[in-house]
Amino acid sequence: MPPDSKGLPDDFSDNFDKTPKFVSVIKPQSPRVLGPISMVDAFSGDDETESNKMLVGTILSIAKETQVGVSVKDVKDEIFDVKDEIFSEKGALGSCKSEGFESLGTEKVDESLSGKRKLVKGVVKNEYLDGLVKIEKSDQWLESLDLKPENVARLLPGRIMVVKFFPCSSVRMIATGNKFGNIAFWNVDSNNEKEDGIYLYRPHTGPISGILIHQHSMSKIYSSCYDGFIRLMDAEKEVFDLVHSCDDTIFSLSQQPNNSETLYFAEGRGGLKVWDIRTGKSSKNWMLHEDRINTINFNSQNPNIMATSSTDGTACIWDLRSMSAHKLKTLKTVSHSRAVHSAYFSPSGSSLATTRY
Repeated sequence: MPPDSKGLPDDFSDNFDKTPKFVSVIKPQSPRVLGPISMVDAFSGDDETESNKMLVGTILSIAKETQVGVSVKDVKDEIFDVKDEIFSEKGALGSCKSEGFESLGTEKVDESLSGKRKLVKGVVKNEYLDGLVKIEKSDQWLESLDLKPENVARLLPGRIMVVKFFPCSSVRMIATGNKFGNIAFWNVDSNNEKEDGIYLYRPHTGPISGILIHQHSMSKIYSSCYDGFIRLMDAEKEVFDLVHSCDDTIFSLSQQPNNSETLYFAEGRGGLKVWDIRTGKSSKNWMLHEDRINTINFNSQNPNIMATSSTDGTACIWDLRSMSAHKLKTLKTVSHSRAVHSAYFSPSGSSLATTRY
């Protein structure tokens, strides 16, 4: 059976207990604010001061109790050096083809199959990961999963664009963004909090395209939006600060797992920028695709290896160490007949899964 591509209508109403009163209220479209926005001003709902204070206290408590470190081992880059010979084919870049591009390999997906998913194996040769990669667990535990009514909630109005868990084990906290520029936080383990631990803000004016929890301080959350803004929510300062603004749409946002001082985001049609948080400037600007970049993902075993998916119908793997402004080189290109919605590495880093529309 083909998937239902329409999704839920914006005025959908359900009977779940956890449905905050304010989700049906959407603030009027506000102008683009070229500066910081206080969390109280961005809050949607009643008693914004008290509710905001409660969320800030929860987030600061999580940040204090949980110290988030670098998620990959500090291993020399040469151990994970990706060799040309790991790819069986060499040829044109295909849909990614553009001036200044070179490719080490392409792969055409067989669209005669169900074909909306593709698993690319052999992205990194096993011998370079021997002894350093943990064997992925069996998926038998999935059979024991159970959805309980108390774990179902409607967090915000409209279509959800992004969902992100806070990387901590003490509290189950979720951040999510919708197409109206709202960001909602849900403390799943809340007991006596107002609105069942659901807090709604509107720091942006368009669809949310990315949410990032700071690697070393969970009191700081980055968000990107189709309005061309990247903001940093700082719970200590109680503000959505402006990090970057542009006239183009920002389609995706990511970070290397070992680098908290740099943001990678897709801007405009096929562009990818590397933003230095310390200087507040762009350190690199590449044109990687012929159309918008939908996802940016890094290999957990080698953060120098990056995967991008694009509406131009391709997913590409890049080695950041060999990229320059005038000579962009892909390690691998996977071609679909339609827009590629996502491309993500497996936890072991040895496989890449792609999906298309």
